[in-house]
Amino acid sequence: MDYLAYARMLHGGYHTARAAHHHRHRFVVALAFIVPMLTYALSISHDVASRDLAEMQGVPSLLGIPHATGYPLFVLLGWLFSHAVVLDSLAYRMNLFGALCMSFTCVVGVLTALRIGVGPVTSLGAFLCFAWARIVWFHGAQADTQDLALLFQTMTLYYLAGWLKHERTADIVAAFAAWGAAFAVHPISIWLLPCVVVALAARARSLTFSNVGASIAIFILLLGCYAYLPLRSTAIERAPVDAVQMLAPPAARVYWDTNAPSTEAGFVNEITGASFGAAPLWVGIVDPRNWLGDLRVLYRTIHDGFDIVFVVVMALGILLLLHRRAAICIMLLVGAISAAFTATALAGAEGDPSRYLMLVMWIAALFAGAVTVEFTWNIDPRRWVWALVLLGNAIYLVIANHGVGGAQSAVSNRQLITWAAQVVPQHSIIVTPWADATTLAYGAYADGSLANRTIVAAPPLALASQYAAWSAREPVYVVTSASKPLNDPRFRAVGSPGDGHALFEYTAPR
Repeated sequence: MDYLAYARMLHGGYHTARAAHHHRHRFVVALAFIVPMLTYALSISHDVASRDLAEMQGVPSLLGIPHATGYPLFVLLGWLFSHAVVLDSLAYRMNLFGALCMSFTCVVGVLTALRIGVGPVTSLGAFLCFAWARIVWFHGAQADTQDLALLFQTMTLYYLAGWLKHERTADIVAAFAAWGAAFAVHPISIWLLPCVVVALAARARSLTFSNVGASIAIFILLLGCYAYLPLRSTAIERAPVDAVQMLAPPAARVYWDTNAPSTEAGFVNEITGASFGAAPLWVGIVDPRNWLGDLRVLYRTIHDGFDIVFVVVMALGILLLLHRRAAICIMLLVGAISAAFTATALAGAEGDPSRYLMLVMWIAALFAGAVTVEFTWNIDPRRWVWALVLLGNAIYLVIANHGVGGAQSAVSNRQLITWAAQVVPQHSIIVTPWADATTLAYGAYADGSLANRTIVAAPPLALASQYAAWSAREPVYVVTSASKPLNDPRFRAVGSPGDGHALFEYTAPR
């Protein structure tokens, strides 16, 4: 027998199988992006919304400063995307940016699953479940800062898993780079600290002065994105781009220079969210009296976000991963608990704390995929059974939650801008609570449909003592709820668009 020829045959067969293996992986990774992206693209709105969403649809295009915590990396990347992609309206482009971030998060999920030994089809099924979960679909179809933060957070976990598996310097440095980028979007990314501690402790013998130094250096470098806030605020104050800065007080600013972070107090207020009362709530994370309730939130998030079948598969996946890759499993469990505890602690200062639970759901999808981590061969029928279970679960979720996409695509607050443009003359001041101020600011500053109006974000009477001085410069109008009219002789009713808003004109007393 020609043993050399036989060896060559085996070698060639090995490389053929390896090439097919990598080709299958690339195909699955491509599907992990394309399928969610198509879903989100069909769900996103083409027009302006209200509240945070309207702000994030317009602020990046101006290189403005949004509400706390400033989100500097989101603003910078959003500016680049909104100017590089000339497609439809500005609001649509920023919604599309959010959809891209969430779709890439699904890709990172599949890559992480493959890295820890999950089969490609099982990985795809698990993260299609994630993509079509109600919370994820809702936020993935809009311009949400947490979409970008989640992308970098999951990249951090991907590289930490690589570090735990291979102990390569490139992985730990990349993990700190991704973590720094996540921080540059939102300081809430501090919740990954326990994951980092677990990963470093588990592979402490591989830590060196060079890889630790490089990791810390790149992390600090990315935190430098927060320098954007005071630098841009200073530039806005020197250039007359924000008409509100000619008024008082500065806290009434929206879109351009929120919290005026050029000052030390303004900068601290901006990055900590102190104006929302968030600072003292962080203490609740380490309060043992809250932990049982936090764990209930953790379970409800997974159970309500998916279903009982998914929960059972996930539980099996945790057991298998704990057996095969204990350090990675513990790191992910710590990350899910940390995220859930943080989300519940900050719920009192957050209008929609569900956005902070998306990391929990991403980790849950990874655990569900891990149900096949013990199987060696892709041809193992048990692996395909679990893959089909997760794909079937994903189909169930897309059917059950398709209404989320329909509701998101119909989101529009354009009628408020159109009405204001008709009844409020140019070179006027419009005062309205923050929820509507962001919409009107989008028209006034971002797309020009409400040009030459100054938008002040404040309750109707909070700054009433300033109106006399302001009206000497420009007419002052107040947009408020039609159910709460201003019964004050200084305000003359102008009209209502019939959508729950009412407009009043301020008349200075004689």
